Order: sequence, then C-alpha cells, then structure tokens
Amino acid sequence: MPLIGRGRTRRRLEGTTEARNTTPIAALNLRDDGNLSSDNSTQQPDDVPSIEPYSPPDVDSPGNTNGPPTRKRGRGPAKSTEFEKLRKHGKITLKINDGETSPCCENYVVFTTRVTWILKHHGDLSHPSWHDVPENEQQELISRVRADFFLDWTKKNHCDTVMKALRKRFNHIRYDLHKRYKQYGTNEEALANGPHLVSPENWVKLCSRWSSEGFKMISERNKCNREKQQTNHTTGRTSFVRLLEMRSENDGDNLVDFFKEVRWSKKKGTFVTPMMEEMHVSVFPILL
Repeated sequence: MPLIGRGRTRRRLEGTTEARNTTPIAALNLRDDGNLSSDNSTQQPDDVPSIEPYSPPDVDSPGNTNGPPTRKRGRGPAKSTEFEKLRKHGKITLKINDGETSPCCENYVVFTTRVTWILKHHGDLSHPSWHDVPENEQQELISRVRADFFLDWTKKNHCDTVMKALRKRFNHIRYDLHKRYKQYGTNEEALANGPHLVSPENWVKLCSRWSSEGFKMISERNKCNREKQQTNHTTGRTSFVRLLEMRSENDGDNLVDFFKEVRWSKKKGTFVTPMMEEMHVSVFPILL
C-alpha cells in the first residue's frame, strides 16, 4: 500500500508539473497581437551573437564622419541582360537614318548600354578625355562594337555614330568617377578608397590630375559656363532622333509641339528657361 500511495503521489506530482510547464495557446504573445511590447520575437536578442558578417549601412549616418562615404541604394551596375537575349541570335540590328549619328530604333538603349560596358571592361579610363585615347586603343574599342551590331562601315554617319557613342560614354564614365572623387575630404582619402572600375595605378593617375590646380581652374570655369546655359532639355539620355521616330509613329511630326515636349519641365509646370518659352512662342511659328 505505501508503494502504491507513493506511486499515485508521484503521478499526481508529475501531472502538476506538466500542467505548470504547459502554456495555453490563448496566452501566447503572437505577432499580430495589438498589445505587443518592444521586446518581442521579431527583434533579435542582445545576448545572441550574430553569425552574419558585418556590412556597412547603405545610407550615410550623420554621426559617422571618419569613414569613407557609403553608396546609397540604387539600381546597381547594368548586367546587359537584354543585350544577351538579343545577341545569342546573332548581331543586333540598328536603324540609323541617313545624315543622323544616333540609332532611332528600339535597340538604341541596348546599343548605349553595350558601348558603356565595353568601355568599362576594355577601355583605359586614365586618359584625360576621349580625344587623348591613342588611335590603336580607339580602333580596338570600335572593333568590339562592330562585332555586336549590324553597321554599314561604308557610310560615314555609321562610323560617326559609333565614334560619338564611345566619346560621350567615355566622358560620362569619367564624370561619374570624378563625382566619387569629390565625395572624399582629401586627396589622400580618395587614393585609399579607389573604385573597382579602374585599376589602382589608373586611380592614382586620375587623382593626381583632379587634385592639380590646373584642373581645378578648368573645372570651375566650366561650371560657370554651364550655369549660363539657356538651351537645356528634359529628355535625359534619349536622343532627339529616337524621340522623333517614336512621335512620327504615333502623333505625327509637328516640330513646334515636339520642341515644347522636350523643353518642358513637368515638375515646375513651365519651360526649363525663359529663352525656351520665347523661342516657342515667337520664333518657331515664323520658321515653320
């Protein structure tokens, strides 16, 4: 009997312990409960070490002024996905009207993106400008472009189209690199944080040029000249040739209306400059 009593007592105690260790479902602090405190299951406990490697924040912190500037969230580098889809079927077709130096077909974006990619991966970006690139290097880059697109090299405007695209994209890439350089406080800090786009040797050459007094003087002069510009537009990198081609397919070719479209600021609700409004109202109707 005592043994049986001890067994019953033990079973009663075990049942009591299980009841104490079992939490009713209604008492659980679920994530969709409106009375959640700040210490919930969605926040990582402070005493648990992270197994993920540390990565700096995407947006600069106002209190952090010692480290190099971090890159904000953005589209990231182009991967030429559309180009690869088209290129696997052979060379890509381009439509270039006689007398024009820019493609007017739907593949104009693929063309520009590919030229940029070729320059970034095969061009020497340490030269001061496209005109300073040696002839043999220019011809190598031109050959790479011709290998991807159908071009009639017997036509001068086709040759000029490729040369113009290489020149504009080369200068644009250099402009982006200079913007990165100016993010740093000193030339030494910029030298220590070179981008992956150029080799360390070429980055040293670029920093040496940008830190020189001669370049700073030219840069300031060009800045003042740009502020005096009165004939700006709002089309971005899309050429007028392509825009006119798209317009002729849909709404005709009224050049007065087209002029207003490419010089009109939707944000301000007016022309980009007073001179553009004056030309649209008085000059262009007389010419047409």
